[in-house]
Amino acid sequence: MRKGLMVTVSLLLVSGLILIGACGAGGTERTVIKEVPVEKVVEKEVVKQVAAEDYDDESSGIFRSKGDAGSPATISGSGFEEDTLTIDRMIVRSGSMNLKVRDVAEALDRIKGIAEWLGGYVVTSNWHGEEKERTATISIRVPAEKYDDALTSLRDMAVEVLLESTRAKDVTEEFTDLEAQLRNLEATESRYLELLEKADTVEDMLKIEGMLSETRGRIEQTKGRMQYLERTSATSLIEIYLVEDRPLEVEFNANRINVEEGEWMYFTNDAIGGSSPYGYKWDFGDDESSTERNPSKRYDEPGTFTVSLTVTDADGNADTEIKEDYITVVAEPGWSAGNVAKSAWKGLSTIGRGLGNFLIWVGILAAIWIPIGLVIYWIIRRRRKGAQ
Repeated sequence: MRKGLMVTVSLLLVSGLILIGACGAGGTERTVIKEVPVEKVVEKEVVKQVAAEDYDDESSGIFRSKGDAGSPATISGSGFEEDTLTIDRMIVRSGSMNLKVRDVAEALDRIKGIAEWLGGYVVTSNWHGEEKERTATISIRVPAEKYDDALTSLRDMAVEVLLESTRAKDVTEEFTDLEAQLRNLEATESRYLELLEKADTVEDMLKIEGMLSETRGRIEQTKGRMQYLERTSATSLIEIYLVEDRPLEVEFNANRINVEEGEWMYFTNDAIGGSSPYGYKWDFGDDESSTERNPSKRYDEPGTFTVSLTVTDADGNADTEIKEDYITVVAEPGWSAGNVAKSAWKGLSTIGRGLGNFLIWVGILAAIWIPIGLVIYWIIRRRRKGAQ
């Protein structure tokens, strides 16, 4: 009896609630439009990385097992199915290489072939230098999983690897954040579309459409950045600098070969080929020498001097250039009657040129100063006559 009474009371309460809801639904509905911040529409997802350490929580009945290094952690316990946590890392790798090759043109073609063979392509290619010293730069992109194969192929084709470096950047966290932002923005877009359908005034519609346009712009920007990260992590960029392997050839020059005693001059080393680093030994023919690449020099005595340069490369190869009687040094001029006469003549010539210039200016300006002088003379004469 008591149980039947309780059922009857419950039915009456439910019926009352339904009647109240029906009465509320019969009223006039008014949609209030508010600018909803993007971040408030969908709560941002927070991802935390938990270390896979052993623990036994008796209160929760969960046991986390610690696996081998590098293996995913597993979670098991009462009420939970065994699961595996895996994280796909997004790594952007790039590298650079300086290679010495037998022929630059041939090496460029081979590098293009390597890129295409591995499923990649050439980004840029430039040629430098002349026949004596030819160099080139080329940049290629290859699939990320073929990066090591590309480096191996490039090493094999080179006579010598002068430099090799690899850079890696983990963009997993950035990509995960962008995914959460994209979900947030798409949810915001859906909410604005719902509000747009319920808007009953033009002012509300325009406001919603403005916020909707801004949200869609941010969606496209986020998608673009995600696509860029996906493309750059899917392929690796390798920049290669090529220099041609040539035998060591030494050549040098001086800025002046006729100098006065005590006057400074300098020498320029133009050696090519060989392997860096290089060693230099200059002999200036006056019992002085230098190990600089481009030394400065002055001779303290007049005479004719033979200059030589020996260059040794990293492999021990050496080459020497000798220039016989290359530098001529004359004595610094001292006092003599002839020198004084020359100086006096130069001074007289300077004065004569100055006087000639003055007379030329006076003659050209005569058309101005002669009429002015005549006017002044006429005025003075009239005043004198008036005074008499």
